Amino acid sequence: MLGSGKAAATAYLMATLESATPEVRHLFSGFCTQITQSHEAMTNLAIERGWYQAYGDPKSQLHEVVADSTKVISKHA
Repeated sequence: MLGSGKAAATAYLMATLESATPEVRHLFSGFCTQITQSHEAMTNLAIERGWYQAYGDPKSQLHEVVADSTKVISKHA
């Protein structure tokens, strides 16, 4: 969920920068702001509930990502 929010924000930012008219630029900029605020709220919720360790030790974060990825791969293999 957090990854898709980052991807959407990136897409809207690129669209904002590539916009040909001020009206379209303003529209995409507004979408980018909304996505960024939603991502922030979701990240804060994940940190509060312990689902995401944003400030943890990098080695333990990497270990957690590898373990989660292995679970996903083994379920779909």
